[in-house]
Amino acid sequence: MAPLGTVPLIVQDGDPQMPPPYSFPGVSIRNFPLSADPEKLQQLCDNRLNTILGTPGERKCEYRIDKDDSFVDLNVLTYPRMYSNELENIGYISQHELYFGLSVYKHMLQGSEVPPERTIFVPYIFVDNVWSLISGREVMGYPKLRASFQPLPSEAYPIIVSTDVLTEYSPKTSQTFRPLVEIYESRASSAFTDQQGDTPWPWGALDNLALPSPQVKGARVGIAFPIIQLKQIRDSEETDRACYQALVSSKIIASTFQQRTDLDPAEIKIHRYDNLRIAEVLGLGDGVLKPIKRPCLRKCDLEFEKPQNLIVRCLA
Repeated sequence: MAPLGTVPLIVQDGDPQMPPPYSFPGVSIRNFPLSADPEKLQQLCDNRLNTILGTPGERKCEYRIDKDDSFVDLNVLTYPRMYSNELENIGYISQHELYFGLSVYKHMLQGSEVPPERTIFVPYIFVDNVWSLISGREVMGYPKLRASFQPLPSEAYPIIVSTDVLTEYSPKTSQTFRPLVEIYESRASSAFTDQQGDTPWPWGALDNLALPSPQVKGARVGIAFPIIQLKQIRDSEETDRACYQALVSSKIIASTFQQRTDLDPAEIKIHRYDNLRIAEVLGLGDGVLKPIKRPCLRKCDLEFEKPQNLIVRCLA
């Protein structure tokens, strides 16, 4: 078997695995911050991120939740254009997306004085474009699932996102397409905390943030958001093992921001199915929620940088 990294990709007609880096101009992002249980979030980090780093005694670093920063962002995005920078001349795709993201902190261990690094982890993500789904899962490691958005997201509610589910695990259960997340205008008034914060939007506020000056003339002025994801592929022979696992680190650069639009107070229902226990896994309560800050809409350009494999494991 050839060593990892020396085998060239065999390009096949119709292959939707688009290579990074990516460009996403003119993205609309609707942000709904939700209160979450920090112990549940830490369990998720241990299972999805820290396990691949070895036992606690073997790890050189690990990912932890800050109990004072334990919220989950539910974001609904509209991408008018998505394209690979390496293949930008062949065309583009468009999509709608819903994801749940949380802040995690990378702590270096064994006496290191390096300060914790804040990064974003996305454990649930749903899209309505198949090419994006396959590229996101197979190339980047995002656990993307197929979804529909009806009606299409706008500044008005409702937003209803449906996906493929198994309502309960049973030999008699057939896969069906059901609503997963429903966002409606809240009938009750909500008192929000100050929207301003010490972290840049969409994981905080952007309005009073001083954007850095470009280092090169003509360079894009933006803010970098680090992201960490688990990428894995089930082995076809030893099916209880992964033939490939990696922690993939990347950055999204957000730029060309437009003025934030405050949205009306919202009420959010997250349905539970045996194969999708989102509220339970993220510690979001009973699945009927109200954002902890005023929902908002922001438009900007996004650039997805070429990622780095922090750690790779292959089945021997």
